[in-house]
Amino acid sequence: MWPLLAHLLLVWSGAFSHPLTPFISTALQKFTASSWNARALIHHDAHLRKLKAQHLARFAHNSSVFAVQEVHGTLCDMKLFFHHFERTHYIAFSPAPARDTGGVVTLWCKKQFASNSNYDAKVIIAGRVLRTEVSFRDASNTKTIIHYNVHNHNLSATDYQTLTFNIRNDTELCKAAPDTTSIVIMGDFNFLSAGETSLTLDSTLALREHTSGHRAVWSKILALFTELEVREHNHFCSATNSSSSINKAFIYAPSWIFTILKFSGR
Repeated sequence: MWPLLAHLLLVWSGAFSHPLTPFISTALQKFTASSWNARALIHHDAHLRKLKAQHLARFAHNSSVFAVQEVHGTLCDMKLFFHHFERTHYIAFSPAPARDTGGVVTLWCKKQFASNSNYDAKVIIAGRVLRTEVSFRDASNTKTIIHYNVHNHNLSATDYQTLTFNIRNDTELCKAAPDTTSIVIMGDFNFLSAGETSLTLDSTLALREHTSGHRAVWSKILALFTELEVREHNHFCSATNSSSSINKAFIYAPSWIFTILKFSGR
């Protein structure tokens, strides 16, 4: 039942065999997971807010699950902004304590899953990490996809402990039922993986190494996960005039899964 993933705006897409996808719509040939740091989706400038909303609609309706970071606003602001998706999507919200920073939202496209699927959401870290899941029970057992929408920014040591505890519990569920339970962790991680570089967009196009204290912490948290590579950079920093690949996706799966899946990322 392992979905394989998808674009940052980052998209990973994957095709899978029928035995592994018992609760995906039969019309769905692939599972697409998308992630976007919207940099103030609910922007105070009406024109920018409209452009961002159009960009969101374009990708959200073509994704099985769509993770948005840096939404901004209160819970009321978020619900008002996303109300057009209520009929077509299950929507989970996690506003940050301050309305002008953070905030994550996850959208599951209902038409791509069985009509009697169950959806659930849990805020792990307010405005920064949101856990959602979709599950469906057939004649024999329950199939579940667990999804983490992550914005790795200004997290404390206590936050990392909380995150580790929850991910560890979910991986134990997957170990017990690898053919019916999967985990997808994706979002803006604000670090480069080992061996990756950022690209400065000056006249020399010089490559430079990117280091971050976050990487060591996340390496431990995600030690049992597989990172899905993206061939192109997916993040631009105007302050340093550089591009990099800090938007990432990880999955938890037994090794044999990769022998029967086809996937791509962009």
